[in-house]
Amino acid sequence: MPCTIDHIVATHQLAADRRRQGRPIWEETIDVSDVFHHGDMSFEEIRDAVVAKVKASRWYARDGRDYGDPLNEVVEGLSEADDTRCFDYHLNELYDLADFARVWIKTV
Repeated sequence: MPCTIDHIVATHQLAADRRRQGRPIWEETIDVSDVFHHGDMSFEEIRDAVVAKVKASRWYARDGRDYGDPLNEVVEGLSEADDTRCFDYHLNELYDLADFARVWIKTV
């Protein structure tokens, strides 16, 4: 699910709709900033911490627990990543899904 101009327009529309309804533009925040800015963690520790935070989210409880669900598939890909290239690929997929679910994955 690449981040295309259509993706950007669609998720902007979702945010605008929520704003018009008087709701926050984000349904939930998953804060992984402490993981990405912790110099003492190995790649595997970072990967596992990110996966744990996603799995602990309301979003995952609601949308990701079923086998074959896109969120479940992406989280499984993250958990099995054996290098940063593979991890980054699945993390980008996660960001795209999160945009549509209105979940902010906070990295800074």
